[in-house]
Amino acid sequence: MRQLGVFLFVGAAVLALAGAAAIAQNSGSGSVSTTYEVGAEDSPALLMGPDRFAWQRPDQVIRLLAIREGEQVADVGAGMGYFSDTFSEIVGESGKVYAVETDDGLLDHLEKRNAAHVYHNTVVVRGSETDPGLPDGALDLALAVNTWHRLSDRRPQREALQRALKPGGRFVVIDWHLGEIPIGPPVGRRLPRVELIDEMVAAGWTLTTDSRLLKYQYLLIFTPPAR
Repeated sequence: MRQLGVFLFVGAAVLALAGAAAIAQNSGSGSVSTTYEVGAEDSPALLMGPDRFAWQRPDQVIRLLAIREGEQVADVGAGMGYFSDTFSEIVGESGKVYAVETDDGLLDHLEKRNAAHVYHNTVVVRGSETDPGLPDGALDLALAVNTWHRLSDRRPQREALQRALKPGGRFVVIDWHLGEIPIGPPVGRRLPRVELIDEMVAAGWTLTTDSRLLKYQYLLIFTPPAR
């Protein structure tokens, strides 16, 4: 399957970063640090460390999303390109990927990775907390992984994504479960799954998928209100 082949490529990139990730992780046990000081959520250990494949299950997430060649997708909070790199391979020359970030260091990293892509179909976008900077009516899918809980006011981003998605387009949120889990920000900074569903439905969105695929995160797919 094409997606699985793509993740062999991504796996090699992850292994290449393992040394830097181990230094950032500094746990000595191979587990991701749970001490979330300033900047820890953007550490190489969490974003691209070799342990992430086991708990993030990116191959199965990609299979579930069923992205097709020629589609336009956005990775909102793209980090170091964990998902957007693979999206680039899947959508091919006829598709487009928008890798959205707000952090200067991560934007610089994404630009450098983008220059090495096989397909020149990725646009690195400087977003903000209120606007992802995406074109209206362009997207087949938008993905936010471990990002949505960071927003103090999700309404502006939600409305911007509603404008950016095509009719029938999908918005996918992957974020941390509550409770005792070995990774993730402190419980007080997480976004409860039920709270997110309630606010999206209240805003007119439709929940189409509530997946139990991931151990430490929920995976929800919404479609926007009809225009």
